[in-house]
Amino acid sequence: MTHPQIRMKEEKDLDSTIENTKETVKNKALEKENGQVPVETPASSNSEIPMMQFSVINIDSRTMRYRIPTNVINSSDVQINSTSQLITYQNNSEYTKSRALFSWMIENIAVDQDNTTSRSNIQVFDEALGSPEEINQLYVAFLRAIDIPARVVKGSTDGDIHFWTELYLNGSWVASDVVEGIYISTDDATEHIPRSMFNIKLSVLKDRYDLIQIMPY
Repeated sequence: MTHPQIRMKEEKDLDSTIENTKETVKNKALEKENGQVPVETPASSNSEIPMMQFSVINIDSRTMRYRIPTNVINSSDVQINSTSQLITYQNNSEYTKSRALFSWMIENIAVDQDNTTSRSNIQVFDEALGSPEEINQLYVAFLRAIDIPARVVKGSTDGDIHFWTELYLNGSWVASDVVEGIYISTDDATEHIPRSMFNIKLSVLKDRYDLIQIMPY
């Protein structure tokens, strides 16, 4: 299945040769597996890159666990890592990188309204479809792949459950509501409105939900 093309509207100078992210990433992954492209990976890691992609020196211990892959957040996968690098390679700061990933998500991933199928990060990427929680898991995987601490958070009140992503930027946690951004974008709202969901103060969400839970993965 061909993945939707990257449409980075804010990056006017994006290389015109980047037309199909999924195909490019799969080709790179295949080359690595066939030994055609040198890649420093442990012999037992198969198609995964090394888990620790950063120096632990001066890394805040409070964010360490939110930088590494888990059994749910597969940020060490070749496709996830290469896609994240491809989307953000023209951005210089963590803020602009995470915003570029946010924009890509709301333009290329749809919310599964039925929510009857469980999907991994790669399956959400391949199918361009996922539940609200799974969509946030993919966004977090993209962020961790480029060493930006991120976590999935669940809020609930009066039976209403909502998932969002919290990421660590400039020394503090901020929220990004990628699912709400997708909904707004689908409604053909003006272009700037979906992106207003990128940087939300945590206090706004704390006031909205009675119970907030950081997901354990």
